Amino acid sequence: MYLHLFAALLTVAVNGFSSNDFAEKSLEEQWREYKEKFGKSYEKAEDLRRMRVFERKMKSINEHNEQHQRGNSSFQIGFNQFSDLFPSEIAMLTAMTIPPDGPPTWELPIDVKDMKIPDHVDWRDHGMVTPVKSQGFCGSCWAFSAVGALEGQHAIKSGKLVTLSEQNLIDCSFLYGNRGCRGGYVGWAYNYITANGGIDTAESYPYKARVQPCHFNRSSIGAHVYGWVPLRMGDEQELKKAVATIGPVAVGIHASQRSFAAYQKGVYFEERCKSNFFSINHGVVVVGYGTDPVQGDYWLIKNSYGTRWGENGYMRMARNRENHCGISTRAIIPVV
Repeated sequence: MYLHLFAALLTVAVNGFSSNDFAEKSLEEQWREYKEKFGKSYEKAEDLRRMRVFERKMKSINEHNEQHQRGNSSFQIGFNQFSDLFPSEIAMLTAMTIPPDGPPTWELPIDVKDMKIPDHVDWRDHGMVTPVKSQGFCGSCWAFSAVGALEGQHAIKSGKLVTLSEQNLIDCSFLYGNRGCRGGYVGWAYNYITANGGIDTAESYPYKARVQPCHFNRSSIGAHVYGWVPLRMGDEQELKKAVATIGPVAVGIHASQRSFAAYQKGVYFEERCKSNFFSINHGVVVVGYGTDPVQGDYWLIKNSYGTRWGENGYMRMARNRENHCGISTRAIIPVV
């Protein structure tokens, strides 16, 4: 069963689908089309179980999007590679570890008091963000968050965008507190890279979505880290300044709501989302921010669920809404 899940989650060729794609068709027809579009295949008994999960998700999607059409929600949800997964399976994807020493409260590493902060930033426009990746069926969001911010910071400093290896972190940073596909922490990832003298490129050390023996190759290093700085906890204005003046930032968010896995488009504001330190469980990268003319301020976050999820792999999350989903609770900048 899990072999099929690995293949489906790692193959990211098309965007997600809305409930309109399956309108006025029988459940069996909708289920068959879904499996074809997302490369799913199950034996008979398991197929029936998965179809029931899909049916419940379809009902939830329709109900939510009706509320969106009535103006009661700022975002839409839809079908994607997660639409036939059980909640426990989706929970495995959100495995960011909480450091035992509690939340950091350090200051922004540069003085921005006299800097003019723009109203809109998108580091993709400057060629400082690599294409969206997929973590597959592995709790490695922490590695993608760490690598995503580092790729951006390295590109800004060196002028060269290099795709770096999450697999290097998954396989090799256990001694620094990380646990491969069972969770980890961005700061610990940077501790490993610093002590190790660098991180390999993704080309030399490709992603496998499972733990392997470490085979770091010093001749294939793509970037270095000389430390890391956490931003002031819960301060969205400091995060805005950092994104505008320094570049992409690794952040942790609360991503346990079912609407997060099913997110399709819009500015994500989920009333049940928590912002406290110990609710943070998923690592992403803030690569920009802006203001939607209808839904208001947002953060532009790069996720690691592939391009089938969200807005081609990205989410616009509500900004200036009391640290929504804890987006500024654990924000970290690598020093390059």
